[in-house]
Amino acid sequence: EFPVYEKTKIQRFRGKYFQDLEIKDKQEFWKYQFAIKYLPSADEDVIGNIFDRINRNVIKLTPQELRHAKFSGDFITLAEDLCTWMFDFLGKKSKNFPNLNSTSKKQMKDIEMVAQLLLLLEEDAKSYSPDYLDKAFTERDSEWEEKDEIENEFRNTIESIGKILDLSKEVNLAKSRLKNQADFYSLFGAVAELSREGTLKIDKNTGSKIYEFLEVVQNKELHSKSKYELDNYQKKALDYYKAVKYSFTDVGPRKIRIGIVKSLLKGDIHSEQSYNV
Repeated sequence: EFPVYEKTKIQRFRGKYFQDLEIKDKQEFWKYQFAIKYLPSADEDVIGNIFDRINRNVIKLTPQELRHAKFSGDFITLAEDLCTWMFDFLGKKSKNFPNLNSTSKKQMKDIEMVAQLLLLLEEDAKSYSPDYLDKAFTERDSEWEEKDEIENEFRNTIESIGKILDLSKEVNLAKSRLKNQADFYSLFGAVAELSREGTLKIDKNTGSKIYEFLEVVQNKELHSKSKYELDNYQKKALDYYKAVKYSFTDVGPRKIRIGIVKSLLKGDIHSEQSYNV
């Protein structure tokens, strides 16, 4: 019905109708595979935003943006609500903590982060691939029995982290590497597990212990040393560093980091001196 655009890059197609194309070109057209996403949303703002993004930027939508358009049940609603609450609550302690840039937030990666924290509370640490997260959202969309319990635990955990920040203003813990998602995830998991066990103790020294440990973690001289040259505290710092640097989203490294932070908070590992490795 319409001819090919006169300024199309392929000159031989310019101004031609489909019926005028060579047989091989028609065959190539019919063999072309389109990527289709079904979005059962009647929200004009959502639909308009998606097409505006595609038409202006030609940037592929993130998995979480697609979930936002697709789901509307308990899990995604709570993840979005708690995302707003968490960043507002912690933002009063320190701006943009944990750290996500504006682009990431526009792409809803902050909501995806909160969703992973909720799943951490419900299922323990896992490696959350896009397909796994899609499945998790689907399974909890129409009904989520653990919703109230997980929400309460999430809020309590964030409030405990807020307390740690309040009691450690002298070291500005929120500006340390703890602001990074992997490190924040580790602290969140450790605090949640200790709370469940009834062994979480937060005092004015808690933040300093975390800060000092993370300073050793990022000491570059430590990274090149053999474990035989290190004491137990330094070994744990090196283990933590490796669990962040290599495949930090895999389940193994995540559990290692959470376990180390738990031991640190419990006092099972501690520094007996100031390290300049």
